[in-house]
Amino acid sequence: MKKPKVLYVAAQTKGIKELIPTKGNCRDKDEGAVIFATPDKTLASIFLIKDHNDNWTNLGYFGDIPYVVIKMGREEFLKKDNGGSIYEVPSDNFDCNPNLGMREKEWTSSEPVRPLKETFYTSALNTMIENGVNVYFVNEETFKDIRNSKDHGQGILNSLTPENQKRTMKEDIGSIGIILNKDRALLMHRINNGKEYYTFIGGHKESNETLEETLLREVKEETSISIEPERLLYHFGSEHGFMNYFLCKYVSGTPQLQSNTTESKRMEQGNQLFNPMWVSIEELAPMLIYPLEIKDWFLEDRKNDYINTPKEVFMEKKDRRQIV
Repeated sequence: MKKPKVLYVAAQTKGIKELIPTKGNCRDKDEGAVIFATPDKTLASIFLIKDHNDNWTNLGYFGDIPYVVIKMGREEFLKKDNGGSIYEVPSDNFDCNPNLGMREKEWTSSEPVRPLKETFYTSALNTMIENGVNVYFVNEETFKDIRNSKDHGQGILNSLTPENQKRTMKEDIGSIGIILNKDRALLMHRINNGKEYYTFIGGHKESNETLEETLLREVKEETSISIEPERLLYHFGSEHGFMNYFLCKYVSGTPQLQSNTTESKRMEQGNQLFNPMWVSIEELAPMLIYPLEIKDWFLEDRKNDYINTPKEVFMEKKDRRQIV
């Protein structure tokens, strides 16, 4: 078996400088503490699931496609979903036992490992879907039937629609940041053919971007600042697709529109204004901030420390509020 050059390790903790083997990470008592890694980044994304274990998750492969079955409702899962990081690590100290675990998909090291690269994701569910994992949310009875079936649940799962297919019916089309700096929020002040209003900062995905990559690129283009995405708040859909609203922490920089962007070129043509600006959160309620639904949810959820997020709502554009 040829050893891959790099492997992937998923963890709910971000910013890890050295991965350490722990006693809980063992397949049998003789193996001892190890670090688990996989050459398949898609498979690694499953391990972003918080507190995953065999009591309520079941994972495997059908052909080359990984799947995970989750004994939980989708909304309940989303409330626990805080994402995490996937670490790219050198394979030097890792070995694979083809008779244990997931065979060539599972590599272990009993030595500490320093990551080569870290990628943070705000949502395990979004990351699994983006990477092609078939995700199924099922009730307890169906979960037991899958675990006890002779075909590893393939027959049952073939009769269900995975979250991936549900999502692609209305795909993710972009990312928007609700960017906070203490008691202020960053808004884009807009004037469009004489109409004045405000929006949060973000835009549409480009090919092969993750939602987080889209967010960072759009914020940099439209405001020149650096941010850190913290969590997904709203998965807000229309007939055109879903926009993803992330709670973000300001890191550095002075808000200003970059030159040679679509927005700056539109301003040069006249009748358009794009001006990123900080606004006190206390002043947001009466402001015309589109979508108005997002503004209202944010102000309410902020009072409750976002315990009811993330939320997923589908609403055709004709049904959205247009005035305060």
